[in-house]
Amino acid sequence: MEYKLVLLFGRAIFERYASIVRAFAVDAKVVYDSGNTHYVRFSHAAKVPANDAVLGVQAPPSMRLELANARSADSILVIAEGEKNTLLEEEPSLDVRIVPNIQEVVDEVSPFSIRRDLFFFGCFDDDRDAEAVHYFASRILPLVSEKLPQIRFRIVGSNIPADIRGLASANVEPVGDVDDLEPFFQQSRIFVAPFCHDSGMTGRVSTSLSFGLPVVTTSMGTEGMALIDGENALICDDAEAFAAGIIRLYGSEDLWVHLSDEGRALIRRSYSVSVVHDQLLSLAEP
Repeated sequence: MEYKLVLLFGRAIFERYASIVRAFAVDAKVVYDSGNTHYVRFSHAAKVPANDAVLGVQAPPSMRLELANARSADSILVIAEGEKNTLLEEEPSLDVRIVPNIQEVVDEVSPFSIRRDLFFFGCFDDDRDAEAVHYFASRILPLVSEKLPQIRFRIVGSNIPADIRGLASANVEPVGDVDDLEPFFQQSRIFVAPFCHDSGMTGRVSTSLSFGLPVVTTSMGTEGMALIDGENALICDDAEAFAAGIIRLYGSEDLWVHLSDEGRALIRRSYSVSVVHDQLLSLAEP
């Protein structure tokens, strides 16, 4: 069997199998799907004072490894414009293509009136998620609770560590891992994404938008997406503004419906299967 194209996902897979693919599929186009470029993530994270000693050291070797993979591939896939630009700054000759995360828009969205509380989901093997939750619980939620004392912050995800479970209170509910996220998307009033650093397109933000669940996030949480503050999300970069955005959105059905509708429209335009299908097909072209 002759292969025309081989797609290798992630740094570890590419490092392990690229040479084998080159040996046994000599005419195939080899594409490196980088996922999130780790050295961009480490560079962002190192700007946070608590992380700079460790992650500032990790960024340079991660960059060397990822650039070595990119130079060995015929094409490289990234999920955001910023990642593409970063790679091309290091190596202008690379063929870098943007292929975003794919999302399908949910047709039925529960109305504002039956929804309540705040929602976050993630994978707590990733330090970014734990950092975001701690930041929200310590800096933002107390400000929100002053105006909305009955509100609850529900934390869903795998491998929730003991320090996150220790946040449990009248206003914080560490749920843990669940089989089905849809009830949380359909019952919550706001998805919060208080990321201090990220790289690429934040999948949980795009997933929330696809469910019609309005998002309050930081600029870091918008990376890779054409989000506009007040149009399809609320974007707030300090604790006070973030809390004010939640309070405003929580009490305004008109704003909630607007953000819900425009968020789903953005997903349909830019991140649906039909849009990404054509981008993937172009990889097979000579």
